[in-house]
Amino acid sequence: MNGINKYFIKDILDQIIFWTEISKEHPIVIDTVAQLTDKNLPKKLTKEVLSYTSKFEDIQKRARHLQRRIEYSMPYMQGNILREICLILRDFIALDQYWINLLETLKDYGEDDKIWQTLIEHIKEEQIYAYNLMRKYYQRICY
Repeated sequence: MNGINKYFIKDILDQIIFWTEISKEHPIVIDTVAQLTDKNLPKKLTKEVLSYTSKFEDIQKRARHLQRRIEYSMPYMQGNILREICLILRDFIALDQYWINLLETLKDYGEDDKIWQTLIEHIKEEQIYAYNLMRKYYQRICY
């Protein structure tokens, strides 16, 4: 794949699948804790938060599909696979940036609640880690 090891690409896809799995669970955890602690998030905000579950799931499905295709790809198809992984990485990076910004907004709804602040900050740190990891992969194989 343009001098890129097939196993390196598989590792990237494994990381995308891992981080999308975590990322799609975060909105559900946030919504559950918000309800249990009476954060009274506006319905529009709750709907937006929960929408990230399906958005990350869509990226995960694309990565899983590409993972299966790599197993049976012919050398002449490798350029297409590399383009697709770059699109998946680009989409993850863009989506994660929006999600990180939304997490910052969520901190405003429990300023005096240390548990809420810790939860949101923890999730934000994980998402920043995933964002930086995907950016590194993107810079390494997509430029």
